[in-house]
Amino acid sequence: MMPILALIFGFLAASGALLLQVLVSIFIPFAPTGATPLPVIIGAAAIEEWAKLVFLIQLGRRSVETITISHAILFGIGFVIAEIALLSLSAHALPALPVLGSIAGIQLMGTLIIYTALRLKESFPLAWLFGLLAAILLHTLYNSSL
Repeated sequence: MMPILALIFGFLAASGALLLQVLVSIFIPFAPTGATPLPVIIGAAAIEEWAKLVFLIQLGRRSVETITISHAILFGIGFVIAEIALLSLSAHALPALPVLGSIAGIQLMGTLIIYTALRLKESFPLAWLFGLLAAILLHTLYNSSL
């Protein structure tokens, strides 16, 4: 049951992040000038990584089992499935396979960074914050390279 729950929580995290990104874009419009402004790139990465953090914590609280790295990977896969599904709904065609692979890679890396930080919180209480910031930085660097 736990693997399915991890997939579902990952899917919910991506869906929640998308909903929040849409709400933010409604209330804080920006004029596109050909390139996406850096605050928008950072904001999108921060929303997605915060969603991962919140939903990973909730997954741990609702589970009788300890969250393992395999559960974190399944969580990340759930996040990736939702992101690619939502991307395919908004695009005329799916991006090329290398692009899909890079999307999957960056989302899984962010998930594993946050998971590792949460595992270290007993010995280092601020580990979650450093993990979150590292995941946001990595995601921002990826987004800015597009």
